Amino acid sequence: MLLKLTGERSLPPNSTKMLTELNRLTPGDFSVIARKMRFNNKSLSTSDVLNYLFEEQKVKGSAPRRIGF
Repeated sequence: MLLKLTGERSLPPNSTKMLTELNRLTPGDFSVIARKMRFNNKSLSTSDVLNYLFEEQKVKGSAPRRIGF
């Protein structure tokens, strides 16, 4: 999903390490970033997208993950 958002073919080594720290990602997080990109009408670098993903994870806080409907 990250590569699709950025249009990159591969991730830089430092981005791979950062991505492993994001343990609460969902497809919805990538959807939020895609909407931001569409709204601002600009493309983002891999580091920009990772920063947005960290912001999304921060919003979730440390609440336990719940599964169910």
